[in-house]
Amino acid sequence: MEFDELKKIWDTQNNQPMYAINEKALHRRVIAKKKSAGKIANWMEVILIGVNLVGGSMLLFGVLFKGKEDETFIYLLMAIMYVTPLYLFYKRSKRKKFESQFERTMMGDLEHALSNASYSEVLSRTMQVYFAFIAILTLFSLWFDKDTSLIPMIGFALLFIFTLYASTWEHKIYVRKRRELEKLKKTLEEDSE
Repeated sequence: MEFDELKKIWDTQNNQPMYAINEKALHRRVIAKKKSAGKIANWMEVILIGVNLVGGSMLLFGVLFKGKEDETFIYLLMAIMYVTPLYLFYKRSKRKKFESQFERTMMGDLEHALSNASYSEVLSRTMQVYFAFIAILTLFSLWFDKDTSLIPMIGFALLFIFTLYASTWEHKIYVRKRRELEKLKKTLEEDSE
């Protein structure tokens, strides 16, 4: 967190630090972080909704035109991939409705940014668990498919492992952003006392 706008001044009478804060510059920074956290949450939702709709549609295509109608795992995957966007729309509408409850002050904007950052972090972790579940169902589907050889299964398993590793790395970014915002909030609360 950069605090170039904060200037520490030592009060020689009582030996306590006082802060002179350029509040406008700090508020602009908080608003920028709020917008960034909101954009991240929006993009995550849109991408996850799109990926699930496309994935479910590809499975539906496989069932209708490729003769895979006897595989239970595909139907389960398809149902999950079509229900997940509904859940994401619900969570998105709840988040958007909650956004209007924040005050339009520096602390209110900081709370708003922190709320969106926390939401992104939770959504990221939830989607990791969801992805692991989808990966397991996909591998079971391939395992029980009499037409699939071992090479595509190994390829998919490696792809799923790599993707889960990458999503763990991405999740750490969201955790770091949330912690930065919490640190800024704590600093501002301590300074206001």
